[in-house]
Amino acid sequence: MFSLRSPSTPALLILQTNGRVINDPLASSRLEQTIQPILERGIKVYVIGVGENLNRDFLEQMVESSQNLFVRKNFDGLFRSVPQIVKRIVTGMQYKINYVVKFR
Repeated sequence: MFSLRSPSTPALLILQTNGRVINDPLASSRLEQTIQPILERGIKVYVIGVGENLNRDFLEQMVESSQNLFVRKNFDGLFRSVPQIVKRIVTGMQYKINYVVKFR
């Protein structure tokens, strides 16, 4: 995973989800087993939850900080928020972003 990237290139994982938890009593432990190795490798995880009935607590388990979680009620709201989301993700990285994709 990410083995071809340059050491100076930040590693990101951006996950978009409906934020619903399946009826699985082991969901939290399975999530932790999946996400922990990713975080241990220094990969920044960002989660974008889209929908009305999100389980925010479950989504927050996927990120190091609540600042890495973006929640929108629908895709129209997500598309309007893309520039702000991109700006927040690249803030603090070691390079400048030269352009932002705008959705119409």
